[in-house]
Amino acid sequence: MPSQHSTIVYRHGGRELLDMIQPLWEELRGFHAELNPVFGPRILRRTFEERKQELLDKCEGGDLGIEIALDAKEGAPVGFLISTVNRRKEGELDFIYVLEMYRNQGIGGVLFKRGLEWLQRRDAHPIRLKVLQGNERVMSLYRRFGFEFRSYWMEQL
Repeated sequence: MPSQHSTIVYRHGGRELLDMIQPLWEELRGFHAELNPVFGPRILRRTFEERKQELLDKCEGGDLGIEIALDAKEGAPVGFLISTVNRRKEGELDFIYVLEMYRNQGIGGVLFKRGLEWLQRRDAHPIRLKVLQGNERVMSLYRRFGFEFRSYWMEQL
């Protein structure tokens, strides 16, 4: 387990970093499936390649930004955030994930702040995010940056 004093370095990039976050995205997919057993099987069926293509399609005519947190000693990614801007200049914080053993060290907050600043520099408006039912514990992070519920989305099984 990393110490509270692990050296974390942050890297920003775009599409070229997508494959680098695949193992973390797959962990996030499993995490989401456990949190939401109603949609868990559907979540687990979605492949990284499918989601990657959806992200690329979504930001066509716009932009995609990736923030990665790396353990400097290990050289391995320990967290990531993906942000997109569509052709209408609408921004979304699409994914954020930090490995469990690196949580509660402020890494998620740094990733979120960097992603939000990236969207703001692109004049994205509005800036949105979705929260999977069952993942309410992340709400304090989102509220710290000024996000509140506007509506609830429901999906037919």
